[in-house]
Amino acid sequence: MAVFFQNIPDDEFNAEADFVVKESKNMNLFVGVLFLVFSLIAFPMSVIMGGVTFFMAIGAFARSAKDITIIRINKNGFYYCGKLITDWDHFISEEFIDELPLPQGNDRGINDKFFLFIKYYKDGKPGYFGRKIRLTDSQDKSEEGIIAAIKFYYKKSREVVK
Repeated sequence: MAVFFQNIPDDEFNAEADFVVKESKNMNLFVGVLFLVFSLIAFPMSVIMGGVTFFMAIGAFARSAKDITIIRINKNGFYYCGKLITDWDHFISEEFIDELPLPQGNDRGINDKFFLFIKYYKDGKPGYFGRKIRLTDSQDKSEEGIIAAIKFYYKKSREVVK
């Protein structure tokens, strides 16, 4: 399946600042309200279903209160969940993956799953390594922005300082 991205110019980024992808507080708040409404509707029908959706609402509200950084891209490299995945000297490439899962059981809906695949070398180890990172709807930056940031910082790391 062909994926078309909006082109983001380099002047949208700052070489000295971090590009940070966080959990979207608004999306988690919306999900929390949605599950709270579902729990109020479900309680009269089933205490178990109402309880489960109520606790899912509480979890979404808790995530909306936190400032969770998922991806950080800067002049030093690519970080995921606070851990350096690769610096730019060991970086090979990035790839956007759009997986179309097969429907299972009674599931009639087909949902795309988006991933970012980072290829990199490790010192003293043969071949290259890869890290597949799930891109979710609850992130506050687009896939286009993440890929453009990777390309920008990698290109900046290759420029010769005069």
